[in-house]
Amino acid sequence: MVQRSAFMLLVCMAGVIIFCSGCTQPITFPPSAHFTTTPPTMTYAITLGTITSPIIPGTVTAPITPVTQTTMDTPFFPPVTTPSGTDLSCTEHSECVPAQCCHPTSCVNIRYQLDCSNIACTQVCEGPIDCGAGHCSCVNGTCRIILGPGNTPAGQATLKIAIKDAPKIKDGGTITHLWLNISEVSVHRAVANQSITESDEEMTATESEDADTAGWITVVDETHKIDLMQFVNVSREIGQKTLDPGMYTQIRLKIDSGTITVDTTDHDLSVPSGILRLNRGFVLEPNETRTLTLDFNVEKSVIRIGSDQYKLKPVIAVLTE
Repeated sequence: MVQRSAFMLLVCMAGVIIFCSGCTQPITFPPSAHFTTTPPTMTYAITLGTITSPIIPGTVTAPITPVTQTTMDTPFFPPVTTPSGTDLSCTEHSECVPAQCCHPTSCVNIRYQLDCSNIACTQVCEGPIDCGAGHCSCVNGTCRIILGPGNTPAGQATLKIAIKDAPKIKDGGTITHLWLNISEVSVHRAVANQSITESDEEMTATESEDADTAGWITVVDETHKIDLMQFVNVSREIGQKTLDPGMYTQIRLKIDSGTITVDTTDHDLSVPSGILRLNRGFVLEPNETRTLTLDFNVEKSVIRIGSDQYKLKPVIAVLTE
């Protein structure tokens, strides 16, 4: 009985050894073996900074060495250099300029001034700075819009140029529109002992091809398209400039083109090909702001030279205030 028990014990121990040995052997598949069901899913245990061995159903004969996670280099961008202060900061009035090219509504430091050389703006006065309604100025260290003309340096004077007209009736019809493209208005500084003619009487502008710049100062240097019939008994300012005080002898005007509407019919308007001169002088006093208004007499200025042809020969009064 004892021998039989000992024999059975030996058999059981041998079975356990064989079973355990089989558990440690790798599971292999013949080369032609294939899965008939979905392959075992790989499950990864991930820890911060390392990736541990994949856990695959089955037996792995050797552990996979943990791999340290590699940190990717982040893209490098150079730091943005920001000037001290803000784009509105200023220390003096001359540092403040309009923030927009057309009909500006705010001001910025001149460092941020836009290039408006190729920008065409409508000639309407709709912004707070348009037509001399306001200007950019430095207020408590910030560029702001201030209503009214800009500050004139001590001892200097400000000259403004304006245009206006009165109701006119032409023989053969009523002029309802008279468009002029005025591109330049300049004034001439008097030399020593030169006399000037100050008058508000009308005069016919003299046409000249002489474009000499000596002594001439440009006040308006951009084209303004103006319908004179829209400024009946009211004026429109088209430019201004700070000038030295003293006497000025003449005004020079350049009109590039024009059209006229008579009884709702549009016609080309022949305009002088040269520069128009007005022999009208004025005096600028120190710290003065003066407005010269070119008052066109359309009835005398427009000449009918054919059934549908019209010519401009400007008759203008220079009004000063």
